[in-house]
Amino acid sequence: MVMIVVMMMVVVMVMMMVMVMVVMMVMVMVVVMVMMVMVVMVVMVMMMVVMMVMMVMVVMMVMVMVVVMMVMVVMMVMVVVVVMVMMVMVVMMVMVVVMVMMVMVVMMVMVVMMVMVMMMVVMVVVMMTVVMVVMMVVMVMLMMVMVVMMVMVVMVVVMVVMMVMVVVMVMMMVVMVVMMVVMVVVMARYPQFISRVRGRGTFCSFDTPDESIRNKLISIARNKGVMLGGCGDKSIRFRPTLVFRDHHAHLFLNIFSDILADFK
Repeated sequence: MVMIVVMMMVVVMVMMMVMVMVVMMVMVMVVVMVMMVMVVMVVMVMMMVVMMVMMVMVVMMVMVMVVVMMVMVVMMVMVVVVVMVMMVMVVMMVMVVVMVMMVMVVMMVMVVMMVMVMMMVVMVVVMMTVVMVVMMVVMVMLMMVMVVMMVMVVMVVVMVVMMVMVVVMVMMMVVMVVMMVVMVVVMARYPQFISRVRGRGTFCSFDTPDESIRNKLISIARNKGVMLGGCGDKSIRFRPTLVFRDHHAHLFLNIFSDILADFK
């Protein structure tokens, strides 16, 4: 009986030790799984969408392998369990190293991309600056050309205006001379009605014997289409328009000679 009891106790102790070892293995595996999941999550956050999908698949495969390894470890002896735990730790270290290397590669790629983007931005800024400088130079040259053209146009306009003014002045001088000649001719024909023919510029005038004769002459001339104006006590003055020509002077001479002939 004592032997049986002792054997039973030994069996119980062996079973308890096995259970303790199994519990320890389970705890170790749980810790390992938790650490692996944390590392995988950190890596998944830093990687892109495609890499995240791939990492999920890798994690699923690793988890399947870990479950298989756990089943095998439960069936093995303590020495095998210790060896397996060491192998798992080595695998974890390798995986951590691989993950760290992957993270470093991703970071290097990101840094290279950022540098390339910065270089492109600098190139774009330089090109825009060059284009703006060229545009400013072109605008300045265009403005200078426009200013020169405007100055030339203004000079041409001024010259044309001056030539027109000279022509007008010459024409007015000719008109004045023609009018003076016309009035002198009229005065020579009718000295009893016209005297003191005079003029300055385009203003010409002459005297009549008295105010009543002057007013009658102005009225008769107005009725015949000739506009004359009174000036002073007994003078008549007129100022031709700018379109006055030689034939207008002859027309006036004929009309006014008829008026004086009838008045006489």
